[in-house]
Amino acid sequence: MKKVISCILAAAMIAMAVAMTSCEEKPAVTGKNTGTAPVTGTVTGAADPDPWPTADLSGKTLKIFGREDTSWKTKPDILPETEVEDDVISSEITTRNQWLKDNYGFDIEFTGTTDADWLNTAKAELQAGTAGYNLFIGNGSNLAALSKENALVDLASHDTINLDREWWDQCSIRDLSIAGKVFFLTGSLSTSDIDCTYALYFNKAAAEENNIENPYQLVYDNKWTLDKLLEICKDVRVDTNDDGKWTDVDNYGYLCENYDSYAMFFGSGETVVKKNAEDLPEFSLETTRAADVVEAMKNYYTADGVFVNYAATITPMFQKRQSVFCGTILMKARTVFRQMDDDFGVLPLPKYESSQENYVSAVSSGTSGSLVGIPTSCDDVDSAVLMLELFTRKSHDTLRKGYYDVVVTKQSVRDEDSVKMLDIILGSRVFDAAYIYSWGGWFTWLYNIAGNPSGANIASQISAQKDKTLTDIQDTVDAFKSFIG
Repeated sequence: MKKVISCILAAAMIAMAVAMTSCEEKPAVTGKNTGTAPVTGTVTGAADPDPWPTADLSGKTLKIFGREDTSWKTKPDILPETEVEDDVISSEITTRNQWLKDNYGFDIEFTGTTDADWLNTAKAELQAGTAGYNLFIGNGSNLAALSKENALVDLASHDTINLDREWWDQCSIRDLSIAGKVFFLTGSLSTSDIDCTYALYFNKAAAEENNIENPYQLVYDNKWTLDKLLEICKDVRVDTNDDGKWTDVDNYGYLCENYDSYAMFFGSGETVVKKNAEDLPEFSLETTRAADVVEAMKNYYTADGVFVNYAATITPMFQKRQSVFCGTILMKARTVFRQMDDDFGVLPLPKYESSQENYVSAVSSGTSGSLVGIPTSCDDVDSAVLMLELFTRKSHDTLRKGYYDVVVTKQSVRDEDSVKMLDIILGSRVFDAAYIYSWGGWFTWLYNIAGNPSGANIASQISAQKDKTLTDIQDTVDAFKSFIG
């Protein structure tokens, strides 16, 4: 068994290294980071393909301002939780922080506050110019607000940060850069970007009981589509207590929360905005395909066998084998689902049609997962950028390694096929700039489709919201152009 687990873990490490560099269509960032480096290393601790930079940062401190919310705390990625015994992630964090101290001399400090206070506290820091912090870690909406005010450093303009390497999330750079500038992003220094990635789970016992086709094989054969998922789910529904009502005591083919429809839209290959040749966002919903996707989703969420409810309701239902499939974030794999008696598998979101180029997974980084940036109030930007690069690079074979150890070996992802699915999921993610910058209210509209599918009419929504969306996008672009030229 230990040998099997070791093989699965090794495969996961390679998958993670590949996934971090596999997002296509990288932005034309300015500065030295304009190329695409080959993936020559993994996070398994093998010899580094590049020499580490020589630097003496003794007396410096990476002062981090982050989040102290219940679900998305920053501190567990930064400092070890000493009250937790035998914690794999904490052990890796201790190793990372001590290695950075021994080899580069700098210390690490963390200060946090709630999301409700985070933005005002950050702005006060910037206005005071006290240089109290040299790294901000917050939700995407807050980082976006600061970036529009010229309050974050353009990381792409610094030679000491290697934005094309596997320890930086290439999907976040591709989707969140503006005019080739990278003001915030994510990478191996954080686990929240993985945790808040949306995926599908299937209960293996429920799948066997209902004679379901092997979902892994459907993915491998490029047959994992929304229509196929509906075909499987629509006939799997049992009124357990024979009361004629469909509630949380009954059995279904698919369980999900309202966020599912937002995620499914992006899983279909559609987006609210696309980048033009100048790396600027443009509204992209006025297509026949986008309208067809919404209609298909409406059909899906009104079908028998599909049950939409709150996350707190559907999670225990899935654990009790009341559904074959469940849509939710990857964090559930290492938290609640790892306690299941039944084995489960993880899958990417289905394609809209088999001709779609990639399976795509949405990242909930507007309010959930964290992104990072360096404030312009920092008194030594060069040192801060270098410390961020070193911190993130070393996190790739420590924090991320520990995360995968927990996910793969601690009764979570339990087979090699799921590891391959993780590779697919993490290698083709979308960070929705429209959500993060609040352009046109499209997040809310897409989010509401699952709970109220009959009310979703994309043509009327475009008619009502297009002008506002275009104005919102242009206001953001104008804000950036005012200080980036």
